[in-house]
Amino acid sequence: MGTKYNRFAVAVDQLAKSRFNDYQSEKIVFDVARDNYESYPEKTGASADYAARAAEYKAKYLRAEADFKRVKAALLDSVREVDSIRSELEKAVAESYKAKPGEVDAGVATLLAAGIMTDREYSDLVDEYIKSGNYTMARLTGAAAAKAAERSGSKEEQQRLRAIGHRGMENPAGRILSNFDSLRYAYERTAKNPSMIKSWEQLTAEAIQNF
Repeated sequence: MGTKYNRFAVAVDQLAKSRFNDYQSEKIVFDVARDNYESYPEKTGASADYAARAAEYKAKYLRAEADFKRVKAALLDSVREVDSIRSELEKAVAESYKAKPGEVDAGVATLLAAGIMTDREYSDLVDEYIKSGNYTMARLTGAAAAKAAERSGSKEEQQRLRAIGHRGMENPAGRILSNFDSLRYAYERTAKNPSMIKSWEQLTAEAIQNF
């Protein structure tokens, strides 16, 4: 099950399949044109029919070669499109994890300030806010749990509260972007070595689905 950022990984996959299909289609045309051209090399003193066929195949080969070079260059250049998708992802992640006053639950904030909650209550609240996408309250709750750890006289309780505090205040932006960069790396490697195109889905399907 993917996260709400799955659409960015899907965008890379769609780009890959489009660009890779263009490359493979053009390569088929180029290979046929090259084979025909090599089968009819230009010969001095050849018949008019042979000469015409050889000229036709040469012209088709030269066009196919130019088109194939263009598609190969476009494939390599498309890595920039992946970088553009990453920029949009980075903005979306930053926006999601930015503290927003409108997301503050005043009643819970009062309880957090009072310091009367148990480690279980802190934990449940953190999980609830992370699940609902309210990272402002997740961070507030995590910070309150960390402060509660400082006040606790029990080492075991301190450890639990610190772990809860870390979970609530964690900003997963680095992990999310790192996961995307792994996908980008696979794309770039494939663009530079098109023989890997056939392995694209095998290499990336699970990562894209779970992104």
